[in-house]
Amino acid sequence: MGMGNAFTSVGNDELAVFSNPAGLARSRNPRSKSGIHDFGFPGIALGGNQEGLQGIGTKSKVTLLPRKLAEKAQASPGTPTYAEAQVYPFATFGGKGAPTYLVGFPIRSQLFYRTAETAAGSLRTLQFSETTASGALGVAGSTRGGTFAYGLALRPNTRYTSLAVDADTSALTVSGLRDNVKKNAVRTNALAADVGVLFTAADFWFPTFALAIRNVPTGCSKGFINATNGKETEMCGTKRTQAGGTTPVDPDTGEDLIAPSTLVDPTEIRAGFSITPRGRISGNKVNLRIAVDVFPLPLQTGGKSYGAVDAGLGELIHAGAELFVGNALTDRGMALRAGVNDSNLAYGFTFELLGLRLEAAHYAVRMGLRDQKRYDKRYLIGLSTGW
Repeated sequence: MGMGNAFTSVGNDELAVFSNPAGLARSRNPRSKSGIHDFGFPGIALGGNQEGLQGIGTKSKVTLLPRKLAEKAQASPGTPTYAEAQVYPFATFGGKGAPTYLVGFPIRSQLFYRTAETAAGSLRTLQFSETTASGALGVAGSTRGGTFAYGLALRPNTRYTSLAVDADTSALTVSGLRDNVKKNAVRTNALAADVGVLFTAADFWFPTFALAIRNVPTGCSKGFINATNGKETEMCGTKRTQAGGTTPVDPDTGEDLIAPSTLVDPTEIRAGFSITPRGRISGNKVNLRIAVDVFPLPLQTGGKSYGAVDAGLGELIHAGAELFVGNALTDRGMALRAGVNDSNLAYGFTFELLGLRLEAAHYAVRMGLRDQKRYDKRYLIGLSTGW
């Protein structure tokens, strides 16, 4: 995210399963005899937007996080508060000349509050929480010289989505929110599939072309809120099946507030290009990787949407650069990043020391609110170890 999410042609670690699974083939040397290449744990990351971080405060108890976020939203009507937490333990392995395999277990939880004025002139607080527990299974291979790489990822997952209107903030605690989610959340299941390819020309700067499809379409959902324009559309992607929970409705109109946009994960068609100018400073290899992605490429046929229909060019382009030391194809243990994501500035870094990896990013996310479009600027910091 720190380089504008322009990772389709440059991802070469465990995160490649979220941008282009072909990048897994470049996470290790295919001529290595080692069976297990990398093991990472716990892959923890915490984040939020500026309002959410202000609402939490430095002296707040973790158990009171939901209440603090809600109170901040109520004090600033129209401005959302947001917080998230995630973990991603994983292992990559594969023998000499064999494909590269990945097994991971990413879990991500999000909490969002927003207070808005109703048609009657009163204020109403919306509480949205979502937890996705997944498996990540990836396999990737490449030609002997590494010029061409290809990959497939499968992500079986269960998602708990909860939306409440006029929530009682006085009683909000982490345990109370968890109990409420268990009781009322809409539970959906899905098996997402991603495919991708990479081609690198035999050149000193390693020009690389990439194409990937995330959430290979298996169905469509009507009434999906298009994040590009805030309007309803029939969106296609990985179809989700509802397995339980209570679907919330607007207390005034009886309108379904959540189901249409939870029953499909939109397809993302990604195209990417990168080059890596290289040099030496004081005997050390220094690389500046420059990448440009275009996604999600808009496609509409038969009244059905695949990707960001009506998106402007600035919303489709993701561009970034990272400065790092070491091997241009495999090393990125220490890196500085900057980029543009949906016309918004992003930046971040990775720092490694004694087997610990610290990462941070600042970026913007386009929010799909009904009949409006806005960006939410967020921060994310992660810590992991591996061997």
